[in-house]
Amino acid sequence: MRAHITDIDALISISTMSIHSYLKAQQWIRGDDLGDRGVMYTDRSGLEVFAPGSTHLRDYAQSVAALIATIAESEDRDEISVFRDLAASDRDLIRFRAPEADGDGSIDLIRGVDLVQQSKDAVLAAACSTVSAQRFFRSGSNARATEYLETVKLGQTEHGSFVVTLYSPVPPSLDDGKQKEFWPELESEPFGRKVTRTLVMAMDALLDAVAEVGRGSDIEAFERVVSSGVSANLCSAVSKFISDGEGLDFSLSWARTRPTPESRFRRLFSQSDAEILSEAARILKDRQPFKNEVLSGYITGLNREIAPTQGRVKLRTWVEGSPRSVTVELPAQLYSRAIEAHDSKAEVQIEGDLEFRGQRWHLVSPRNLEIKEERDD
Repeated sequence: MRAHITDIDALISISTMSIHSYLKAQQWIRGDDLGDRGVMYTDRSGLEVFAPGSTHLRDYAQSVAALIATIAESEDRDEISVFRDLAASDRDLIRFRAPEADGDGSIDLIRGVDLVQQSKDAVLAAACSTVSAQRFFRSGSNARATEYLETVKLGQTEHGSFVVTLYSPVPPSLDDGKQKEFWPELESEPFGRKVTRTLVMAMDALLDAVAEVGRGSDIEAFERVVSSGVSANLCSAVSKFISDGEGLDFSLSWARTRPTPESRFRRLFSQSDAEILSEAARILKDRQPFKNEVLSGYITGLNREIAPTQGRVKLRTWVEGSPRSVTVELPAQLYSRAIEAHDSKAEVQIEGDLEFRGQRWHLVSPRNLEIKEERDD
């Protein structure tokens, strides 16, 4: 016995755009146009279905229920799965699946919460890379990406595995609706679709980079794909998901209301990939320059041999919560002030752009060096 969808609110939530896009994508044949009421469609076997044309019809919920039942019969599926496909047909559907969940789809509470967090972090990383590709993003540093993330909805898990389901909204295409042979230029896409396309490119690039490392490559395998959306944030999120979920089955089903050359993208990550991704995350994070940093610390070394008008100093400070020694090349005036601070053992504050080069931190374009206070010791 098959279940029937009777929840009126759930039925009304299915948009007419979702219905017509789904039927076109599944190659139902458009038939008689009934004006404002809707359109008749026929499948290859001759089975007919009525697709309502407006949510304002008094019998809209009943019409959608009948449509779902007919599609289920035509496709030999249950009505619940048809309803889910219709509900998601106007959104890009992102799935992060933990392969080793219990047979009933359950998982430890703490691990389950972590998997949801890691899925969110992966999508946020893709959104940040969409705005501006770089090796690492600080928390809250990208307002556009955060704004997008607030539009993403968390769906229900699915039976038989633990799946984090995310719905990313995309506006419908207003062209003729035919399946496109090629992807449109990324810049011409709405932001939500840019993010999901970036996420797909990045997940594909991650697997390629992991494979390169397996063949003897180094961190440059990941550096080369930063422009494809790979970042320390994405590497870390995927690595943690793999560890907690004992692997990762990632897939993305494209919204039918905005046609694509493919209906679904899928990639599998094994447990052995986690360690490589974790190390890549660490290195990419260390290599990301930080603009307009303000560092406080103490001058621990002086060297004026690099040029007559400037000198090099070592600044003992904090970077990302850890004590670090930072090299700073200063013009003559600032170098004189650094000598004064060094001799008096005073704390200094300085601004500049922080970069990781040759296994060392460097502060470039230094400015506004101030002596804060003298130490008694």
